[in-house]
Amino acid sequence: MLGLKLFIARKFLFSKKSHSVINIISLISVFSVAIITAALVIILSAINGFEDTIKSLYSKFDPDIKVTPIKGKTFLPDDSKTKRLKSLDFVQFTCPTVEEICLFKNDEQWRHAEVKGVTEDFLKMIKLQDNMDGEAISSFDSSYFVIPGSVVAEDLGINIREAVIPEYLRIYAPLRSKKLSMQNNALNEEMVPVAGVFRISPELDEKYVLTHIDLVNRMLEYEGEISAFEIGLKLGTDDNMARDRIAEIMGKDFNVKTRYQQKELIYKTNQTEKLFVFIVLVFVLILAGFNVIAAVTMLVIDKQKDTATLEILGLTRKKIKQVFILNGLLINLIGGVIGMVIGIGLVLLQYNFHLIPMSNAIIDYYPVKLIWADVFKSFAALMAIALFSAWFPVWLAMRRS
Repeated sequence: MLGLKLFIARKFLFSKKSHSVINIISLISVFSVAIITAALVIILSAINGFEDTIKSLYSKFDPDIKVTPIKGKTFLPDDSKTKRLKSLDFVQFTCPTVEEICLFKNDEQWRHAEVKGVTEDFLKMIKLQDNMDGEAISSFDSSYFVIPGSVVAEDLGINIREAVIPEYLRIYAPLRSKKLSMQNNALNEEMVPVAGVFRISPELDEKYVLTHIDLVNRMLEYEGEISAFEIGLKLGTDDNMARDRIAEIMGKDFNVKTRYQQKELIYKTNQTEKLFVFIVLVFVLILAGFNVIAAVTMLVIDKQKDTATLEILGLTRKKIKQVFILNGLLINLIGGVIGMVIGIGLVLLQYNFHLIPMSNAIIDYYPVKLIWADVFKSFAALMAIALFSAWFPVWLAMRRS
């Protein structure tokens, strides 16, 4: 019986109607549903792509787990806790770091930036060599040098690629034992060679200058204190499980955060934007459903004679009602399938062939990422709207008739 009803609904939809306006409204309905469905898939995939790009950029610098003190800027590491951290089977790197804002000078050019004192393990953990201009770093412990971000280097007039002789930076670090004033020199000064320039993202490139932790400790007059433990996990380790185990070791005086929690606001903002876009496009899809309502209403009116014929042939009023509902569903389904095919096709083309470029950006093309859960969610929203836009005009028209 379903096959018969579907056959009649298809004939109603594709047969030549007595009024061409019904054909036009039906085509407009299919077209509008297709365009909005395609837009839903494409825009959600674009948001996913940007989120993935942000994650990949921060993963090049942010550790898997970061341990910082709840009170104060620095803390003195406990040797027993440090040994326990290093002994965890899922921990690959345990890197102490020190961060402080310092002044940098090259010739007559000045620039403030955040100096980050790190160890050689830190450079290995973030694979800095893959994102750096300059010679390979063979031994970070053999001599002190600095690695500024590309924006900091540009502001200071450093061009590592064209340098004939080694570039040097003069570092001015605040001393803990003195107060900064006009009469008092409260800055420690050091001239350090530039080993290279890193390029990760504009935000990081304009903020950081990397150097050895021992040099920073000496210039800041720290006595073994650090700003954080930055921990790299072995591949496949669950971040939340690792965070809980590390938090147990470090105790209640420390914040232990996963990479997601370190940039929680950014990721949550991205998810909120995605939800907002989805709601707006679903609302537009609801507006497109009014075209379907108009098309089905006019079809019910136009097919009154055919309805009487179907009743004579033995179809009950309930089954005739289902035929018109199927007609409305077919309009939505055809439009939705066409839109899904167009949307998925364009996303895959952009993903594989990078057809749409981006200018003056950290990447050369618009990033996209197709998540099938978003596709199913979009299709489910479409079908929910389709059911109402198909049922409501049939119920209203049949009730009046």
